[in-house]
Amino acid sequence: MLGKKFYVSILVLLLLSFSGCTVLNNYKSEQLTKKGISSIDQKNYEKAVEYFNESIELNHENKKAWMFMGQAQALLGHYEDAIDSRKKVLGMDPDDYVMWTDLGELYHKVGNYDEALTAYTRAIEINGTYERAWANRGLTYLQKGDVEKAIEGFRRALEINPNYVPALDNLGYIYYTEKNEFEKALELFDKAIKYDPKYMAAYGNKGSVLLLTGDFDGAIASFNRAIELDPNLWGNWFNKGIAQHNKGKNKEALESIDRAI
Repeated sequence: MLGKKFYVSILVLLLLSFSGCTVLNNYKSEQLTKKGISSIDQKNYEKAVEYFNESIELNHENKKAWMFMGQAQALLGHYEDAIDSRKKVLGMDPDDYVMWTDLGELYHKVGNYDEALTAYTRAIEINGTYERAWANRGLTYLQKGDVEKAIEGFRRALEINPNYVPALDNLGYIYYTEKNEFEKALELFDKAIKYDPKYMAAYGNKGSVLLLTGDFDGAIASFNRAIELDPNLWGNWFNKGIAQHNKGKNKEALESIDRAI
């Protein structure tokens, strides 16, 4: 008859075996996560998602895999899937204010502005000095037509970080489109460009103000810089054509407008 010690020994062996499998699976999961991150760096987002799925199969609680999975899904334009991945991360770490902000951005992209505001507000509750959450909340309020709350968001972001370029650019946009304070708008766009010379939106917005105020040469220069940074935005080509037309450069204007179309 087998004794008690025998059964205890078997139980210990089983536990050690299970523990060993868990350690091995976690290790494999981490290696697959690294391959997924490398695939993102190589802009192979579909392959990255494959690696992250394999990683998560081995370790469903691999926060890093879920986090980067969401990033790859967003880069593919699979926003609903990315939202689910962000929610998985927040289920593991509900105080991750960066993930709440990321979730808000995804909700904004799919047009769910109320959920975006909820996510940004939660991020701010956790960390009231996270300028990105304040600026993004301002942008969502602007999208909803609440200009004053939008201004509050951008100003709070700039109180935290006076060099935060998205807030400078978006606040300038409000001064240009809502307040008709063109000098203030130009000042903000110039600050954005100073802190990030490759921030395309600021050049396009600056060009629009210069076009409206009659500085056609300045407008053309700003639109040219915006087009250098991103030649695929038709609005900058079109506005450049208008500025060229106003300068009497009709041939160049038609070429620019053709590029817009």
